[in-house]
Amino acid sequence: MILYHYEMSPYAEKVRAMFGYTNTSWQSVLVPPMPPRKGLDALTGGYRRIPVAQQGADLFCDTGIICEEIAGQNNNQDLSLYSCDEAVADYSRRIEREYFFASVASVPSKVLLKKLLKYHSIITGFKLLRDRAKMRKASSVRMPGAARSVKLFNEQLHALEEKLEHAFLFGEHPTFADFSAYHHLWFYHELGAQPLPDEVRQVSAWFERMHAFGRGERDEKPIRYALAQASQHEPRVIDEAMQSPNVGRDITIQPNDYAQDSVSGRLVGEGPNRWIIARNTAQYGNVNVHFPKEGYAAAL
Repeated sequence: MILYHYEMSPYAEKVRAMFGYTNTSWQSVLVPPMPPRKGLDALTGGYRRIPVAQQGADLFCDTGIICEEIAGQNNNQDLSLYSCDEAVADYSRRIEREYFFASVASVPSKVLLKKLLKYHSIITGFKLLRDRAKMRKASSVRMPGAARSVKLFNEQLHALEEKLEHAFLFGEHPTFADFSAYHHLWFYHELGAQPLPDEVRQVSAWFERMHAFGRGERDEKPIRYALAQASQHEPRVIDEAMQSPNVGRDITIQPNDYAQDSVSGRLVGEGPNRWIIARNTAQYGNVNVHFPKEGYAAAL
């Protein structure tokens, strides 16, 4: 599997950590933290979020779909938001909805700027800050301010402390919920270099267990490698279960919360949790782009 990502992306870290847990070998393609992303934009049709995964001529957008692919390849339904236990899925959705932005905003801006300049140029850093400000302004979800974020993040830490009666959130093995909670703390504690309070010892121990999984076997590749993979393959055969009355129609898909750039194509597969759209790219041939239904809207 190829992963388009950048080092500071918390959602990419969610996938990288799952690669570690599943001992997955993967190809890393580093991309800018904001559009334009030459090559990748041509494949996806302008989808702006990161990470994006790729296998041959199939592109997978959003960590819900990417993790479902990883879960299927490892025959582990606990790693898929759409196949795991209902309690795990509900918990995962709630912590993402209530705490993700608070986790990010709890890191002091000076720390983030310093870290940003470690990975990117000053010009890229300036462009990223301007891009994120525009994205927040256009968002349909209300993002908490700094003071509110710190309060919410501490609330999350203590809720996790109470929840951790076992090695992981729902037992002795990690589930999708563990990775959903982990990338919040990774951004705050690992990337943001902020200490975890002494009173959340179970959280600290859990974080170390999650971190110890590593990131799988990572092989750095230039983007031309990924683009060549798309050119040299045809999209995989779509399962008959993904047929619906809407297949064959033109479709436009976009997130319904933030980063709401739309992608258009021809619908070639539809299931309870996923749309698959076909795109014919002049440079790289035919590709299929997979989107989750949850968190996205479609116009047919």
